[in-house]
Amino acid sequence: MSRFLKIEFNRVFKSKSFLAALALGVLIVLIQQITVARYYSTAEENVFLYLTGYDTTGLGTNLYYLLLPCLVALAGADLLGEDRRSGLDIFSRIRGNDKQYYFSKSIVAFIAGGVVFCLPLIMELCALMLVYPSTPLDYFVAEVPVTYGAMFSNIFYNSPLTYELIFLVIGFAYGGLFALIGILVSFFSSSKYVVLLSPLAIYYGVWIVFSLIGYPEFSPFGFLTPKQGYPLNFYIIWVEFLLLLVVIIMGIIWRVKNEKS
Repeated sequence: MSRFLKIEFNRVFKSKSFLAALALGVLIVLIQQITVARYYSTAEENVFLYLTGYDTTGLGTNLYYLLLPCLVALAGADLLGEDRRSGLDIFSRIRGNDKQYYFSKSIVAFIAGGVVFCLPLIMELCALMLVYPSTPLDYFVAEVPVTYGAMFSNIFYNSPLTYELIFLVIGFAYGGLFALIGILVSFFSSSKYVVLLSPLAIYYGVWIVFSLIGYPEFSPFGFLTPKQGYPLNFYIIWVEFLLLLVVIIMGIIWRVKNEKS
């Protein structure tokens, strides 16, 4: 198992698609910092007034969360599909067993998707902390990114870095989840484009369905942004994650068993 994981991690983190996804994420946060409306009062300047996900005056926030499924798909969704198209999966499975092979693929895809979502945001945070303070904001200042009474707002106004960490963890989990969708789809389609577009289709499909029934905050597009454009519920976020994760894992297990038979 460790041998499979080592090979796959080494492969994915050096792949052109992973590096391209990472570069795209960094480009988006740069666009955010170039286009954001700056404040010139030193009393109000703060890291969390300008970060991607908190500020909506710049173009980066909307771009980042609109393109999230594209980023994670490039990072790891096609790991299995590449092997199946080239026939490499047969040789890899001969060296070990099916369980180790598919488990390693799934773990690496999940982590790659999570890393690509989080790393550009972490880099942006660290860069801004060199310029602006990251101290707790006063709710009574002119501009605040998180409304008092929103989910975890008490944490934000006491420790904004802890609040950011919570949303990074949520984003990592969902970034990995959407990368896993590509692994599952690879069992059904050999087309690279179908595999890469499947996370995008699910992401927007869920958003459209929940928006039509009046609950856009139940979709990942609605709840992943730290600024919280909708009233959020932490339990809904994690129950939805667990349900989707179970469905994807069960789908992968079912396909692996069918291939054996």
